[in-house]
Amino acid sequence: MGGNEGFGDIWASDIPLIFPKTKSFDWTQFYVDVRVVEGAKSIDVRLHPLGRFQGTVYMDALEIKKISDVTEVENQWLPVSFNLFQNYPNPFNPSTIISYAIPQSTNVHVAIYDMLGREIKTLVNNDQNAGVYSITWNGENNYGNKVSSGTYIYRINAGEFVQARKMLLIK
Repeated sequence: MGGNEGFGDIWASDIPLIFPKTKSFDWTQFYVDVRVVEGAKSIDVRLHPLGRFQGTVYMDALEIKKISDVTEVENQWLPVSFNLFQNYPNPFNPSTIISYAIPQSTNVHVAIYDMLGREIKTLVNNDQNAGVYSITWNGENNYGNKVSSGTYIYRINAGEFVQARKMLLIK
């Protein structure tokens, strides 16, 4: 610890945040549920924006609360609407991350389609609780074969919600 004023690194865990698109310059408040390892003495929070951000990202007024012996969380942050976010990176090679939000428990089906509308890869096909999810597609079809370069569609069906977006695989 020498020279660190009593601070030391033990281990780290990345918690991905999904920021909604905005054209506003106003501050936006985000909540993150952090699962702290039992016995941890402190939490070090750092903001590391990825290259997809344009402009500058600031963090201010960080508050960490410890809640113990909670039996019910009344104001737990959950999405208020369904959403299928743009994959990142796009274009991509060899893999990309697809994120989506569901505001209630429902059956979720996320799949990749070619430009002829043929389903080439099922990523998710099960019941999920409300929340924000991310899944990585590695450019393979349902048989484990790499697909060719080109434009692909990814689509979510969650209850009555259906949305699709385009992505580009380059090699």
